[in-house]
Order: sequence, then C-alpha cells, then structure tokens
Amino acid sequence: TYAVALTETATPEVRKVLKKQLDEAIDLHEKIAQYMIDNEMYHAYDVEEQVNHDLKKADKALDLAKG
Repeated sequence: TYAVALTETATPEVRKVLKKQLDEAIDLHEKIAQYMIDNEMYHAYDVEEQVNHDLKKADKALDLAKG
C-alpha cells in the first residue's frame, strides 16, 4: 500500500513521508523475520520444515481449544 501511494502522490513532502514509512516498515519486517528465524519459528529456506512446523502449531492450538 505504501508503494502504491508513493507512486501516486503529487507532492514531494507527502512522497518523503511515505518513503520514510515504507523504509521503516521494511526494516521492521526484516527484524521480525530474523527474530523468527533465530528462534526457529520461521524456516524461510525449507518449505517442508515450515509446513511441518505450522501443522504442529495448528494441532497444538486445536488441542488447547478443546480444553
């Protein structure tokens, strides 16, 4: 959304603000992804491992919901 707004804005001032917000969002995403990789919550380079991880977490959530 930031990228679209950035390309469609008419004023340099608004463009500057949107670019700053987009850069901050990208930086935050990188930090979150790295945290998740470091804590074995996200397996960015192994899809099969990620699917297995997600299935285990989903099963755990279902078990918790059953009470």
